[in-house]
Amino acid sequence: MPSRLRALLVAATTVLAAGVPLVGPTGAASAAPDVVPTQAAHPYSDPLWFPLRAPATIGCAKSGCGTASDHGYDAIDLLGERGAPVYAAGAGVAHVGGDEGGCSSASEVDRGRWVWVDHGGGVVSQYRHLDTITVREGQLVTPATRVGTMGHSGDVAPCTTNYLHFEVRHGGLYGERVDFGPLRGCGTGGALLLPQALGFDSWNDPGLHPRKRLVSPALDSSCVTPDWSTTASAPAPTTVRTAGAVTVSLTAPAPATSWTVDLQIWRPTLKGWRTLTTATVPASTTRLVLRDGVEDDRRYRVRAAVHQGEGWSAWSRLDEVVAPPGAPGLRYLQWKRTTSTTKSYLHHGWSRPDSFGGTTTRYEVSRRCGTRSDALGSWKTTRLKGSATYVNLGGLGKAKACEVRVRATNAAGTGPWSASHAVKR
Repeated sequence: MPSRLRALLVAATTVLAAGVPLVGPTGAASAAPDVVPTQAAHPYSDPLWFPLRAPATIGCAKSGCGTASDHGYDAIDLLGERGAPVYAAGAGVAHVGGDEGGCSSASEVDRGRWVWVDHGGGVVSQYRHLDTITVREGQLVTPATRVGTMGHSGDVAPCTTNYLHFEVRHGGLYGERVDFGPLRGCGTGGALLLPQALGFDSWNDPGLHPRKRLVSPALDSSCVTPDWSTTASAPAPTTVRTAGAVTVSLTAPAPATSWTVDLQIWRPTLKGWRTLTTATVPASTTRLVLRDGVEDDRRYRVRAAVHQGEGWSAWSRLDEVVAPPGAPGLRYLQWKRTTSTTKSYLHHGWSRPDSFGGTTTRYEVSRRCGTRSDALGSWKTTRLKGSATYVNLGGLGKAKACEVRVRATNAAGTGPWSASHAVKR
């Protein structure tokens, strides 16, 4: 927090919207309404609620201040009393981002003690510089749930200004910051929207950021509605793996507005899954082909969610997308003679095929031979373990010419035969 904003807290005495004075946490209504709790089947709603109940000084947003205090990205700082309750902006799953108290050890502000809430569909809200964290990792929360209290952790020394840094991202925790738009609140006269209740349409409006700062009204949770209970059930997409692509098919139920896909890739060096890409399409779309970054020899898994009303559904089950392997390539095919007899054999080696996400469990090697290349017999097949990379094919008798081919099998099925390769003695 720049020094100019620290001074603004002292100057924050002007209040709009009902003339509420700047007070501490006790200025907000302490009685929490009976709010329908979330359930694992319907855990999410969009982050549409103002995260504070006690009045707070409106700090700089993405722009509007016209000073170095502007973030330059979608976010807002809300200045207030240490210990003022901070609430989730929507229903979701709470996570502890960090628990570092005290001032930043660097010359720049860091996140300090902070919490983030997963609102489903890749939507995330963040709450930074907390004094305390009041939720546990993985806890289901609603807009009536306190996630922490306002503080100054992570601010540059002497870090005496208490404020909440609030932002919303799409595409996961490290996704793109987005304009979160108007935020709901429950005022003395009922439901309201901020910053509209202060006379402005945008958090970036220069008029919202005068030298003497404006203050939000005292709020409570009395008008919080259980929007999460009206979200769609988790979808059941179908997935198909083809060369260079993963195709996801889904028929979104009415009145859904959109659906999203999270494509994850297995990172062997990290020994874990990581999101490769996310994509959101209108509900009318029934088929989505993902190609960026998809390689035939890597492992991928997919999940999907549907947006309906004011929230995302629970994610579908994470399913690994596997297809039958590709055709093995030829490494060598040689006609050899044993050292102890006059018998001969074919020495055939192949390269491992594109896995398409599965582990090869079996190879089949077929050969057909004859005394002339234009008079070959029927195919004869030998089965080998998935770890094999070559085979010696005997029992050739008086054969002078042969053709050999190979194919692989994994959990998804058997792949195509390789090209037939000819060899003569």
